[in-house]
Amino acid sequence: MYIQRESLFMSTHENLHQGYIKNGKKLPDVVDVPILPLNDKRDVVKERSRTAEDRAVQEFFPEDRTLSGYIVYDCSTQHSGLCGGWSDRMSGILSTFGIAIISRRHFKINHDKPCAFDNFLEPNRYNWTFDKSEIPTNSDYMYLIDNNSKNLRVLSLKTKHLENAFKTNVTFIRMNWDMTLDFRKRPDIAEDFPWVTKLQYADIYYGLYHYLFKPGKTVLHEFANLQKRRKHELLACAHARAGDPGSKRRDFSYIWKFLSKLDRSKYDIFIASDQQYVRDAGIDSLEGYDVITTPGVLGNMDIGSVGCDVLMTGMVDFNTLTTCDLLVITDSGFSILSAYVRGTSDNLYCMGDNDVFPCSRNTLEDIYPGNMLAPRLQ
Repeated sequence: MYIQRESLFMSTHENLHQGYIKNGKKLPDVVDVPILPLNDKRDVVKERSRTAEDRAVQEFFPEDRTLSGYIVYDCSTQHSGLCGGWSDRMSGILSTFGIAIISRRHFKINHDKPCAFDNFLEPNRYNWTFDKSEIPTNSDYMYLIDNNSKNLRVLSLKTKHLENAFKTNVTFIRMNWDMTLDFRKRPDIAEDFPWVTKLQYADIYYGLYHYLFKPGKTVLHEFANLQKRRKHELLACAHARAGDPGSKRRDFSYIWKFLSKLDRSKYDIFIASDQQYVRDAGIDSLEGYDVITTPGVLGNMDIGSVGCDVLMTGMVDFNTLTTCDLLVITDSGFSILSAYVRGTSDNLYCMGDNDVFPCSRNTLEDIYPGNMLAPRLQ
């Protein structure tokens, strides 16, 4: 179920791009990618504008304040309940990171469901590694998945000193709601972390992801193996989320038709999905192209006994999608997050109800409302 939410981005586009999307909503104003004729062979010059990368590196966590206690994002076997998919977890990490800043606490990540995080991601600029031996034993656990987060979100708006809301030295929080809107409404937010109001929504995720994470050795090894299978200069990618087993099969033929317009002498094609039938359909429809997929188990990383293998495949897929010269996404949090972390809207396309159209990473929340899980407070 998708929940309509307030707009988080600050768009300055003036001209109109004509078209419509789900629920009769008009497409966002002009997108910052070239609109190419569908009947032409596509040739993307390998000169991606690294707009997000060129921005000054943000110090996301204040370095100059006294901290006491810990806020720990929790997705561990120590506590029961689901964590959600990759975008759920990143939304939860963003929110608990912000809570740690506001409450003047250290931020850590406790993730071993379905397996240890550091098998796939390593600390980059901030050490989020959870070491039980360094953390006091008295702790609380807050299960804030879905609407269970409402009370804390209300409190974050009404309470200046949020640190008083946590009674123990360590608070483990499991949540999947993005609290960006709530943080932005705090009157003194500029004193805590000004970047949450200065950056566009996509760049918040781009910056925080690269501030916290870099690919681990296992992911880099598998990514290198994929690169060895490359035969051409450019890489076109598609992420097509089908849904959990038992869901009605989805038709992604618009994506395969779109990709079939590419010049096969210049492009390799990478297909990522959560279901094998989708990858098979793409490979069959793109006969004559060099199509690459990540070897491994597909599915839901939160469900089943093979979740660790699914997480491994997902992390390699995600890392690959963020490096593509051309990217096609669908109505999926995983898709949206890959477009954010990719860092550019150049040659970014979205699948609609009956077509594939150019889109901007700064307006994905209007195109696919609700996927980053930040509903309005009722």
